[in-house]
Amino acid sequence: MDETKQSREIDNAIRQLKNEILKMASLTRQNLQKAVQSLLSRDIDLSRQVIADDSEVDELEMIVDRLGMEILGAYHPVTSDLRKVIATMKISTCLERISDHAVNIAKRARKICHGPFFPDVTIIETLYIMADTLLRDAMISFTDGNIAMGEGLKARDKELDTLHKKIIADFSALLESSGGLAESLLHIIFIVRSLERVGDLSVNIGEDAVFMCNAIDIRHLKLKEPATTEPQVAHDRVAGWHFNLRCERESPKHIRQLPKNSIFIQITLWTKKILNWLTPYCWSKMKRISRNWLPLI
Repeated sequence: MDETKQSREIDNAIRQLKNEILKMASLTRQNLQKAVQSLLSRDIDLSRQVIADDSEVDELEMIVDRLGMEILGAYHPVTSDLRKVIATMKISTCLERISDHAVNIAKRARKICHGPFFPDVTIIETLYIMADTLLRDAMISFTDGNIAMGEGLKARDKELDTLHKKIIADFSALLESSGGLAESLLHIIFIVRSLERVGDLSVNIGEDAVFMCNAIDIRHLKLKEPATTEPQVAHDRVAGWHFNLRCERESPKHIRQLPKNSIFIQITLWTKKILNWLTPYCWSKMKRISRNWLPLI
């Protein structure tokens, strides 16, 4: 009965934690949308609202961290529950950084609005749509446990990176001949950089969502490199351990049946060769020492 009650309590606590992170994600997306809109519409009041609303995101981050620490200390969750708590706390950090980038965009948008009219700001709207879509899908992969969507974010972020580099190159080429618009061009370049970072942080959220669902870490895998599943890792470890223990007693036929590229097999075979080479030498050395020293004892 106590175990059932504790299980129900931890489920409620994790549900509350999830509600707070979803609230934080919603507010972060709103701040990002308002920041870009303040630039496109030259709305200074909207940029000020984004700067003011960032404090609420900071408070939600502290609430998520506090709830997560309380769950870890009170219930000592394991396996999937532990991954949910850790992933949620890590995602809150990514969301807070995205909101900070929204504030940076709003501040630079306010400075652009105070300067001369700059007609080319609409070029970043496409970049914003791509970054916001990545953030939306990252949170969907977390909320719905959509592993495929979380794994696909990295490839989609490459498209955002390509557009980011193109815009940076185009605006950098205009700096020398921009005249009085050089300051606005620099602000645009930094805004584009912030949107690119939003895409990177969205990919991080998707990676945490994948780890939460199936305990597979895909953070530093290349796009063409498949994620190694836990059963395969366990099989490799057991196969190597089993072979190391029984290599002296197994027949060559059994050895040929094991994977030839196994690192455990390679190490074991080389170790066996070295020992076979050293054993006669060590044995003769021991006999020589015993003949020289035993009469003196």
